[in-house]
Amino acid sequence: GGSAMPRSYRKLLEEARREVPPETQKQIRVDVPRTFSALPEELQPRSRGGSGGLEEAEAVLERVLLSGEWLHGNAARVDIGATYTQGMNFLAALCIADLWPGEEGEAAAAEAEEREELAFWLFDLLLTQTL
Repeated sequence: GGSAMPRSYRKLLEEARREVPPETQKQIRVDVPRTFSALPEELQPRSRGGSGGLEEAEAVLERVLLSGEWLHGNAARVDIGATYTQGMNFLAALCIADLWPGEEGEAAAAEAEEREELAFWLFDLLLTQTL
């Protein structure tokens, strides 16, 4: 069947910050700092130059995971069974790394927000259409 129009990523993020259980938010915060360092060096934000470094990438990763948990956290309601588990951080990090700016120079804030939202929806597609 058809799906409803996707909700705004920013709205999902706002809801997620309020509604995702504190223990899940804590687990995401524990997993985030060890994620990018486990990726191949060429995918690590600090080695790719351009705008944004590791700290910014980790903040994006935390927001993407939190929003994904809120969107899919109630597995019975959404019928995909994709509550947050360790390992999802690596899938989301790869989505972010694929869209991370390279050496072309500084990106505008709007472009950074657009890349973050694209990374989120790519992560969402992996969870709902691939896994």
